[in-house]
Amino acid sequence: MSEESGDLSSDVMLLYELSLSLGRTLDPEQLCREFINVLLTRLNMGFGGVWSMVSLDKNRIGSGDFELVYAYPAIRVRTHALPLEHPLRSVTARAEPLSHPAQQGPMHGLIHDDDTQSGAYAGFPLRGFGILVLYSARGIGVDAGALGRLRAVVDQFAVALEGAMAHSWVVLDAIEREAIIEAIPDLLFGIDSSGRLTWWNQALDLDLHDLRGKPLTCLFQQASQEGVSRALGDLAGSGRAQVDAWLATLPGDTLVELNLVRLRNGPSRNVWAVGSARDVTALRRAERRLRISEERLNLALEGANDGLWDIDLRARTVFVSPRCAAMLHYQTGKTPVTLEAWSKLVHPDDLKDLRASALDHLCGRRATIVAETRLLTCDGQWCWAMLRGKVVERDEQGKALRLVGTQTDITDRKTAELERERLYRELHQAQKMEALGHLTGGIAHDFNNILAAILGFAELARNRLSAGSTEALPGYVDQIVMAGTRGRDLVSKMLAFSRVQGGEANEPTAIVELVEESLRMLKPALPSSVVISTDFERDLPKVAIDPVQVQQALLNLLINARDAMNGQGDLEISSRRRRYQEGECSACHRNVTGEWVELAVRDNGRGIAAEHLPKIFDPFFSTKEVGRGAGMGLAVIHGVVCRAGGHVLVESRPGEGSEFRLLLPAAAPVAYEISEPAPGVWRVSEDTALGRGQHVLVVDDETALLGYMSESLNLAGFRVTTRSDSQEALRCFLEQPQEFALLITDQTMPRLTGLELIQAARRQRPDLPVVLCTGYSEVVNEAKAHSLGIDRYLAKPVSPEQLASVVADLLK
Repeated sequence: MSEESGDLSSDVMLLYELSLSLGRTLDPEQLCREFINVLLTRLNMGFGGVWSMVSLDKNRIGSGDFELVYAYPAIRVRTHALPLEHPLRSVTARAEPLSHPAQQGPMHGLIHDDDTQSGAYAGFPLRGFGILVLYSARGIGVDAGALGRLRAVVDQFAVALEGAMAHSWVVLDAIEREAIIEAIPDLLFGIDSSGRLTWWNQALDLDLHDLRGKPLTCLFQQASQEGVSRALGDLAGSGRAQVDAWLATLPGDTLVELNLVRLRNGPSRNVWAVGSARDVTALRRAERRLRISEERLNLALEGANDGLWDIDLRARTVFVSPRCAAMLHYQTGKTPVTLEAWSKLVHPDDLKDLRASALDHLCGRRATIVAETRLLTCDGQWCWAMLRGKVVERDEQGKALRLVGTQTDITDRKTAELERERLYRELHQAQKMEALGHLTGGIAHDFNNILAAILGFAELARNRLSAGSTEALPGYVDQIVMAGTRGRDLVSKMLAFSRVQGGEANEPTAIVELVEESLRMLKPALPSSVVISTDFERDLPKVAIDPVQVQQALLNLLINARDAMNGQGDLEISSRRRRYQEGECSACHRNVTGEWVELAVRDNGRGIAAEHLPKIFDPFFSTKEVGRGAGMGLAVIHGVVCRAGGHVLVESRPGEGSEFRLLLPAAAPVAYEISEPAPGVWRVSEDTALGRGQHVLVVDDETALLGYMSESLNLAGFRVTTRSDSQEALRCFLEQPQEFALLITDQTMPRLTGLELIQAARRQRPDLPVVLCTGYSEVVNEAKAHSLGIDRYLAKPVSPEQLASVVADLLK
C-alpha cells in the first residue's frame, strides 16, 4: 500500500496468507477476524472493520442501513452506525474502492483516536451488501494501483463471507427445524413413494427403534392397516389423505388422526410425502359421548313435541331446530334469522308478557323464562307455543350473551282449554237456570207481596183523592216507593244471578255480608220447616271471588241440604277464619295448609254414603230421582272454589248429616274504598234546579217511562223532547242535529236498537253526549257500553235524582 509496505504484486506471502484465511472456516465472524488480522499485520494498519446491511447472525434482523458487524480491535469503535454524510457511503454506490488521507476526509466519528488528522483510511465494496474499512493512524496512504490489486483479494473475501453467511443460515435453519419438529407433541414423519419411513420425530411416547425403510402400516394395529393403505392410495391421486387409525406401538388402545400430504415439487432427499399422527383418543370418545347425548336429546325432544331455539344476543340472531320450523310451517333453513324478525311473529297481545318474562330472567328475578304465547305461522295462522329458556353464557361483567331454550306446540291443549271453558260456561249457566227454578216459587211469593203493597196503597190513594182527603197521601206514596224499591232490588238480584257473564271476574268480597244478603233472597226456596241458624265471625278479610258465583254455590248447598233432610231439619251456616296444618281437598285431592276464610254449611239429614263420596264432584253424578236434578250442583261448586284458588272439605256420616266447608283465600288489601252516599229525599226548586234549559232528546218504546223521565228532567230545569219510535227519533235528530244537547235512549226497541240509534246520531255529531238506559240486555252491559264510547250506562229503574244528576254532569 505505502512505500513502507512495499509493492503488493511482489508480496506473495500476503496473498498466500489471505487465501489461506478464506479457506479455513465457514463461520462468518471467524472468517472476518482471520482475514482482517492478516491485512492489519501485513499492511501495518491499526484498525479494520466491516459495515453491512445484513446481519451475520440469522437470529438478528438487519436494520436495512450500514451497521458495524465486525471490528478489530473492537475497543476503538466509536459508533456502530455509519453516518449518513460519511464519504464511505459512496463506495457501494460507485462499486469502487476509496482511499482518504486525513487532510482530505477525517476518520473522526467512527473510531477513537487521539490524532485522527494524521491518519488515513480506505474502503472497499463487499458485493453491494457491505463495506470493508482499513485505517492507519500514521497516515500511510493507499494509492490507486494498490487499491486495484487489493480489491481482487477483497472481492474473494466478499464471496467467501457471503457463502459463509448462507451456510450459517442453513445450519441454523436445520437446527431450528429439528428442534421445532422434536417439540411438536404429534408424531411427524416422512415416507418415500413406496410408503416406507425415511425420517420421524420422537413423539407420543413411542418406542421408535430403527424404523427406517419399514412400511408406515407397521405402526398401526391389524384392524387399521387396511384403512392406512387406502389413505396411501388416495395420497397418490389427490395429494392429501386423512384417516383415523389405532397405534400398535403403544400399550393399550391409542387412536390417532393420520394426515398425509404429498410434496408438491416432487421427492426431496428420498422423501415423497410427509405426515402427522395426533392422539385423538380422548377427543373421539368425547365426540361419541356428545353425539349419543345429542341423539338422546333429539329423541326426547321429538317425543315431547319440543323444538330448540338459540339466541345470540350480541349478533341478535336466532337459530331454531327443524322441529321449531315445522311448528310454524316453515321449511328447514327458511325461518327468520334475526331477533327483530322473530319478535314480529309474536302476537301483539302476548309480546308485552313475553318481554316481561325475559327481562325478569335477565335481571335475575326469575330462574328461567316461561311464557305461553301465540306465534304467526308461515301460512298466516296463529299457533300456541310454550317457550322455556335461560341464559347459558355471560361476559365478565355478567351481561347475558346467549339464550337457549325449548318451544312446545300447545295449540291442541289451548284449543281444548277454550272448548272446556266454553262447555263449563254453558253447563254453569244451565245449572244456574236449574237453581233459579228452585227460587221461582219463593220469588213469585215475594213479588206478589210487593205488587199487593203497591196496588193496595195506590188504590187507597185514589180513593182518598176521590173523597177529597189528601192528608194520608204522602204516607201512601212512601209505601209505594218502598215496595217498588224492594221489587227493583229483587229483579236486579235475579238478573245478576242468571247473567251469562257470571264467573269471569273475581273481586274483593265481604263474605259475611254477601251470605246474609243471599239468604234473604234464597230463603224462599226453603220450606219453613227447615230451621236456619247462622254463626258468623265478624271483621273477616275479604275474599277474591265473583259474588254471583258465591250465591249460586250457597244455593246449591242449601237445595242439597233441603233434599237430604226431606224438607225438615236444622241447617247451620257459619263463616270464620281457619288455619289448617294438613288436610286434603275433597274435590281436587291436593294438600290443604295455611290460613283460609271458611264458609261452612251443615245439615242433619241422611248423610252421604261412603261409596258415593269420591264421586260427588263429578259432573252429572246424582243419587236423586230422575227429573229432580242434573247432577251439576257440586261440580259447579268445585269449579267456583278452585277458580278462586280455594278448596272444598266434606265430612259426612250416614244418618247424621253432612258438612261442606268452602276454603277461600283472603284477597289482597285494596288501597281505598269508594262508599256511595246515603240516599235522601229529592226536592226540586228554582234555586236547586240542575238544568239551565238545555234540550234533551229522550227515546224509549215504553210511553209510561217516557212520561216519567220527561217530567223528572223538566222539574230539574231541562227542556225535553220525547219519542217512542226510535226511527222517528233519528229523523227528528237529523233534522236539527245541533238543537239537542244530549241523547238518552233505551237499548231494546223495535226496528232500531239503542246502539244503532247512537251510532247513526254520532255519524252526524261525533261529539254528542249519550246515555244508554236499559232494563236488561244480553247484548250490552256497562263495560261494553264504555268500550263503545257511550258516556253513561244506567240500569232501570232510575230515580229522578240519579237521572237529573247524570244529565247535569254530562252537560257541565
